[in-house]
Amino acid sequence: MKTRDLNRAEIAILKKLLTKLRPVPQIPAELFILLMSKNVPVTIELALINDKKILLTYRSDHYYKGWHFPGRYMAPGETFKEACSNTASQEAGLKVKKVKLIATLNLKKNKRFHCISLFFLCHASGRAKEGSWFATRPRNIIPEHKKLWSILAPHLKK
Repeated sequence: MKTRDLNRAEIAILKKLLTKLRPVPQIPAELFILLMSKNVPVTIELALINDKKILLTYRSDHYYKGWHFPGRYMAPGETFKEACSNTASQEAGLKVKKVKLIATLNLKKNKRFHCISLFFLCHASGRAKEGSWFATRPRNIIPEHKKLWSILAPHLKK
């Protein structure tokens, strides 16, 4: 299919429709991939640590099946610290302290679309509402997060 630029009428219609959308990531699922693939979104991935163990949550959907680090797309207007706190709270019901950026990844070959991943080490407190705590990497961690675990490993020895 050949692509072409939008004409003025189409731009006006699209502009009107886009003003009705909630901010990413709360947009309708059927529009998520389409809209996110039109830019390079930022993901927040968390290594939530408590008592030298890491919290991972289980994911089983069209794209991934296995254990993974809790994460989500950064919302408009959030600071990095707010994004980490919101992610920990929403994904696992935990509070975070000592937030430290440990890696930035340019994921050009992501299964869904190109994105930038910010990987934070966070000391967590509270009782997790989701997931399990791991002292060693589980065998069935999603392939994309094996690299995150290897990045995290030296930080666990400190």
